Amino acid sequence: MSYPLQRYGRYNTLNYNQSGFKIDQDHRLLYLSKIGDIRAKLYRKIEGYIKAVIIKREGKRWFAIVQTDPLNTTQSSAFGTIVKKDLSVLLHEYPYCGFSCDRDYNASEIDASNYLKEL
Repeated sequence: MSYPLQRYGRYNTLNYNQSGFKIDQDHRLLYLSKIGDIRAKLYRKIEGYIKAVIIKREGKRWFAIVQTDPLNTTQSSAFGTIVKKDLSVLLHEYPYCGFSCDRDYNASEIDASNYLKEL
């Protein structure tokens, strides 16, 4: 059974910051306080600490946007060590051997190596 979130045309977004929500990825349910369980279609596994959930309406459909803390993907190096830096830094530099590359390229290399380990 599905429930409408509010009267037609009343709200376009609902924000749940730090509390008032639970996500059950195994059963694909999103629990929102004062609303209840809502079936959710998950496009990928949610990883990391969930900071907030934003419920947004586009037309007649509702979407949930999940905000998480990064999981060191931009701080990890392809060598397996952590290089602390802010998200505004676009160049990943490994101080021990002088290796440097674009932050997004480094993150894609880490994702690819993690994927190959799963196979």
